[in-house]
Order: sequence, then C-alpha cells, then structure tokens
Amino acid sequence: MLRLRDFPDWLPPMVVKEFRQGLRAPLFVAPFILVHVLAILAVGAEHHDGATRGLFSPFWVVATLVVGLIMPLRGFAALRQECDGGNSALLMLGGLSRWEIVRGKWLVQIGLCLLTFLSLLPYLLVRYFLGGFEIIPNLLMALNVIAMAAGMSGCIIGASGYQAVPLRFLTGGIGAFWVLAGGIVAFNALEAIRWLGAAPGSAKWIFTWYAYGGGLGVQILYAVAGMQLGRAHLKLYLLPYEVSPTRAVIALMIFLPFILLAGSLGSLMYGFPAVLALVIFGMCRLDRPWKPAAGQKVQHVTGLDTGWRPLS
Repeated sequence: MLRLRDFPDWLPPMVVKEFRQGLRAPLFVAPFILVHVLAILAVGAEHHDGATRGLFSPFWVVATLVVGLIMPLRGFAALRQECDGGNSALLMLGGLSRWEIVRGKWLVQIGLCLLTFLSLLPYLLVRYFLGGFEIIPNLLMALNVIAMAAGMSGCIIGASGYQAVPLRFLTGGIGAFWVLAGGIVAFNALEAIRWLGAAPGSAKWIFTWYAYGGGLGVQILYAVAGMQLGRAHLKLYLLPYEVSPTRAVIALMIFLPFILLAGSLGSLMYGFPAVLALVIFGMCRLDRPWKPAAGQKVQHVTGLDTGWRPLS
C-alpha cells in the first residue's frame, strides 16, 4: 500500500521541518482564528457604513495588522531556539548551509501568512457583493500586505538571533520601521491612483506607479537584509572567535534608505529602480561562502557554509 506523505520529497528539508512545527504552533492557530473573527466584524461594519470601496477600510486594516504585523512575530525566537538547543550545528553537519536554514524559516513564515490571507478571500467576495469595489487596487493592496509580511518576517527572524530580548526588539524595530514606511508609501500610491484619475501614460500616473513599486522594493530589500542578519548570527554562534559580522548588517539596515536616496538624487530620481535593484543584489551577495577553485586541495571543516577550507 502506498504511504501518504504530508509533504513531497522535492521540498527543502528545512521548509518541511518548519512547516510541520508551525502548523501546530499556538502562534499560528490563535492569529488564524483571530483574523477570521475580526474579518467578520470588519465586513459587518463596512456593510453598515457603506465603506467597502476604499482601501482604508476596516477589512484592510484587519488584514494588514494580523497578516502583515502580528503573524511575523511568530519568528521572534526562531534562531535563538535553534542555537540554544544545538540544532543549528546538527543541521549544518547534515549538509544544510546557513542560508538554507534562514531561508527555510522565512519561507515557512511567508507560507503561513499567505495561507491565512488566502483564507480571507471569501470575505473579499462578500465585500464585492455587498457594495462592490475596484478590483485592481484591491489586488495591488493584497500584494502590498504580502510584501509587508515578507519584510517583517525577514527582520524578525534576523533579530531573533540575539539572546537579549531588548536587542531583539531594537534590531527588529529598525527593520520594521522601514518596512512599514515602504508599505505606507505603496498604500498612498494606490490611493493616489484611485483619486487622481490620471490617464495611463501621464506624469501623475507614472509617478504613482513609481512610488508603489518603490514601496514594495523597500520591503523586499529589508526581507533580504533580515535574512542576512540571521546568517550572521549563525556564523557568530558557530565561530565565536571571529569579529561579529552582525554589526555590519545592522549598520546597513540603518543606512540603506539613505543609500537609496543618495543614488536616486544622483540620477535625478530616474535611476531609483536601478539603484534599488543593485542594492538588493548586493545584499543577496553579502557574506558569500568560500568555494574552492578547480583543482584546489581542500580540508573539511565543521561550521562553515560549505564545510571546506583551503589547505595551506
């Protein structure tokens, strides 16, 4: 007889491990129930007030607070639990890299947030039949909520590597501040698209879409920065004698918006998408693991991303 499997074999092992734990965790079940209770109340309030058309509506306030802000807090102790229990060393001995460990936790966070948000789609249909709304702005608002959840999840996971709780709040708050700023910019751009009534191709239309894309890009940038902070924590835990690599990542998280602003002003704001893409690419390539050259003799070392170092 064929055995039933909850997850297919092609999924990364870290993702499967985290999903199996996360779907049973109280920090997923409680917000999942809470968001549905609040969504019912929000739809009822909208129907009573006739406010289903706007983006600043009770439904989107509930979806943003729960999916974009509350659910990512589930990863507040994600890395610290792995390090204190010695699981991170065992996972790396099993062949997983630091990036695969952090990325797996982040993907599961996004998966749980996306699962919760997809469960809210019936309420969107109810809102449509009750009063109708503009489909495209609401779909773009949904994308903004998911991007906010991605950015917040990355920042919270990166901050979870600190042992001191105040440091987690401080570093997570730095990233969360800029993620929220990006989400607010994207939201205001969508509201401007709705109310300006600008024709496609006009200056107002191009500027609002420019601002919306920039807001989403900033949220993705901080998702990557948060994961890099998590990788730095794992490296520091396994190699405590090295210079702390987390300081450089935190400094980047603080000054990344100013780097974007300087690059954009230098190109008269026309080069902002290129500057943003280059900064995201640079953050992805930060702290690359060493790889041996062709024909180079290597020695196995526990604790490095690849597990190898050159022979002197």
